[in-house]
Amino acid sequence: MNRITLVRRGFVALALVSLVSLALVACGDDDDDDGDSNGGDHSTGSATIGDIAIEGAYARESVTDVAAVYMTIKNSGAADTLLSVSADVGSEAQLHEVVDSSMRQMEGGIPIPENGEVTLKTGGLHVMILGIEGGLKADSTEVHLTLTFENAGSVELTAPVQALNGDGEMDHDMDDDKE
Repeated sequence: MNRITLVRRGFVALALVSLVSLALVACGDDDDDDGDSNGGDHSTGSATIGDIAIEGAYARESVTDVAAVYMTIKNSGAADTLLSVSADVGSEAQLHEVVDSSMRQMEGGIPIPENGEVTLKTGGLHVMILGIEGGLKADSTEVHLTLTFENAGSVELTAPVQALNGDGEMDHDMDDDKE
C-alpha cells in the first residue's frame, strides 16, 4: 500500500469513529441514573414519573404577587393524588379549585383517576403561587415546580410564563385550548 492509500483509510476511519461518537451522544440518556424516570422536556412544561405524565404546563403572566399555573396530568396506571406543589418563586404554592365563581384551596390534593387525566385550567383546578415579588413576566421568567404525588413520588418541571393580551386575558394564540 502506498502512503496516500494509508492516509485516506486513516481519514475514513477517523470520520467513522466521529460519526459513531456523535450518534451515541445524540441518542444517550439524560444522565439521570437514579432510576426514578423523572424526566421530561422542561422547556415545554412536560415531565414524567412512573405512570404519570405532565404536559403543557405554563404559568400565567402576572403583575401582582399571585400567579396561576396550568397543565394536564395524564395517568396510565392506578389512581393517584397530586398532594402538593412547590415553586422556586413566591412564598407558597397551593392547589386550588374554582367552584361557583369562588376559589378555594384543595384540602387533601387533586385526585388523578386510574387510566385517566385531569386538566388544570382557568376557571377550574389550578396551582396558585402566592407572594411573588414583582409578579411574573412573559418570555423572561420560568417557574420551576416540584409536583408531589401520593404514589408516584415527586417530579420536577419548568413551566414557561405566557403573556396576557391587552385586556388582561391570556394571549389565546398561545393557549392549548384554541380551536
